[in-house]
Amino acid sequence: PHSHKRRSRTLRAQRRLQERILGCGAAEPLVTWLLPAPAPQSRQVGELLTSIDSFNLEDYVKRIGYDSLKVPTAPFTIPSTKTYCGTQGRKRAEIEFLKTVATSKGSKTFTMFCNMDMDELAQDPQFTKRFLIGMAAVLKQGVRIEAVHTVDRPLSELIAGLQGWIPLYMTGQVTSHCLEAGRAPFQQMLYVSQTAVLKGSCVAGDTNTAMLSLSTKAPELEMGAAHANALLKASKPLVETFTEERREAFEAARRALLESGEQVVELSGVEGLPFKNIQVTVVGNSAALISKSKQPRIDFIVRDARMCSALCAMAWGAKDFSIWE
Repeated sequence: PHSHKRRSRTLRAQRRLQERILGCGAAEPLVTWLLPAPAPQSRQVGELLTSIDSFNLEDYVKRIGYDSLKVPTAPFTIPSTKTYCGTQGRKRAEIEFLKTVATSKGSKTFTMFCNMDMDELAQDPQFTKRFLIGMAAVLKQGVRIEAVHTVDRPLSELIAGLQGWIPLYMTGQVTSHCLEAGRAPFQQMLYVSQTAVLKGSCVAGDTNTAMLSLSTKAPELEMGAAHANALLKASKPLVETFTEERREAFEAARRALLESGEQVVELSGVEGLPFKNIQVTVVGNSAALISKSKQPRIDFIVRDARMCSALCAMAWGAKDFSIWE
C-alpha cells in the first residue's frame, strides 16, 4: 500500500493537466462522456454505501427483537410435497420453506436462486416483514446462505436488493454469487437446504402464473442438492463477506487485487462524500472493496463492473479523490 500511496495523484491535479492539454473546461465533459455509469446509478450506489456506513448491528438486533426471537424446537409440519400457484401461493411457499429450514436440525446451508420479478412482493410490507423474520430465524440456527443472482437484472434492482439485505450480510453468514443468463420466456426459482427443496417457474414478468413445489422427500432433496451444486459451480462471486475471523483471507484478496496492475480509485476520506465508518477502494472494473470499521467490523468485496463504474462516477462528482496508477 505504501508504494501505491507514493505514486498516488489527486484527481484535481489530473484535471488541471487535462485542461491544459484539451483546453479550459474540456476535461470534465470528456471524462463524463467516457464514464459508462449514469448519475442515477451513482446516487443509488451512494445510498447503498450510506446504509452500510450508518448501519449499527446492535441497534438493529434490539429493534427487531432478534435475541428474543423464538424458533420452534418441533419441525414445521407440511406434506412431503406441496404445490403452490400464483403470486399469493409464491408468498406462502417462500414463508413455509423458511419455516421448514429454520425448524429442521439437519439444515446447514441454504442455496437460493430466483429470477422471478420481485416488484409485486416488494410492495407487500407484511410479506417483506415475514420474509426477513424467517431469514433471521434461519440465520439464528447457524445456517449459511449462498445467494445466486443473475446479471440480466438491472443494476438498480441489484442495488435495491443488496440494500435490503444489509442486515443479513452483516452476520457474515451470507455469500452471494453472480450467474450469467440469457433471455428466456420463463423465470425460475430454486431454494435448496438439506431438509427442504422449493422449486418452480412462472411466465417471465407474470408471477400470477407461478407454480411452485415444496418437498421434503429424500429423492427430491438429493436432486435439489445436485441442482444447487451445479448452480454454484456455474456462477461467479458477486459479494464476498469477511468477518473478523476471516480478516487474513480478506487481506490476501485485497493484496492480490491491488497488485493486479489495474487502476485503483480510493474514495475514503473524500471531501463531499459523507462516509465515516467505511473505507471504499475500487480496483478497475474488477472489484470494489468496502471495509466497515464498527458495528460490526466487517469487510466486503463486490465483484461487479457496473458497481465499480457507478462508484467511480460518484467519486468524480466529489471535489477530490486519489487515483493510484
